[in-house]
Amino acid sequence: MSRPKRWAAAIAALQAVDPGEFESLKDEYQEWRDNLPENLDDSPVAEKLDATIEAAEMVIDAIGELSSALQEAEGADLPLGFGRD
Repeated sequence: MSRPKRWAAAIAALQAVDPGEFESLKDEYQEWRDNLPENLDDSPVAEKLDATIEAAEMVIDAIGELSSALQEAEGADLPLGFGRD
């Protein structure tokens, strides 16, 4: 497969990442955290839930940044090769 085709395939694969999946999971973990009994607010379970929610938010933000970068990469003027540019 040519480099330009591999470039396009790599961009397409990354564009297939769905931030909605992470949004849904984050919401599920947030609901779990919100419904945790008060006596477990300082427990390891609460700490893990908080860390998971924070990680999901970071992934969602990263996917947004990736989307912008992919738009720029998609429009890149790729070299065709020796003497063909």
